[in-house]
Amino acid sequence: MREGFFRPVFTLSYVSRSRLDHLSMGGRSQIDDILRVSRERNRLLNITGALFFNEGRFTQVLEGAEGHVRDVFDSIKRDVRHTDVTVLATDASSTRKFPDWSMAFVGESDAAQAHYASFVKENTAFWRGVTNQALCLLMLELIAIDQKIALDRKSTRLNSSHIPLSRMPSSA
Repeated sequence: MREGFFRPVFTLSYVSRSRLDHLSMGGRSQIDDILRVSRERNRLLNITGALFFNEGRFTQVLEGAEGHVRDVFDSIKRDVRHTDVTVLATDASSTRKFPDWSMAFVGESDAAQAHYASFVKENTAFWRGVTNQALCLLMLELIAIDQKIALDRKSTRLNSSHIPLSRMPSSA
């Protein structure tokens, strides 16, 4: 039974200014704490979504049952690690954009950060009339870039640990 067929998936996106010290390792540790708690809570509430952190700002998409999403968003608004919390868009759709992530962390790689910077520079009006669909597409692009970078790194590690057969000791 598809969730969206019988009950629309409510989507809410927002942006906020971070009160974390994002330039220090402590800031990254706090983001990891946010992700850990969010992922656990979201699994229990059947909420999915993505979180992007850039230049001291959080951008997040939450999707699930409207009551659960609004409750989570209310807790985010009360969280002292956020200020200037602004809803970008809300809507309902028949499918989730992030079905496999209780909370994806988006844009960690330098390549994803560069793609985001280029996108924002080329689309200066993007944030004024952003839709959930457009924001989700941007986040999915950033996820794909991060995943490609991670896969390339893994492949490089595997290739560098490979011993060519010509260098293998003979058993004779």
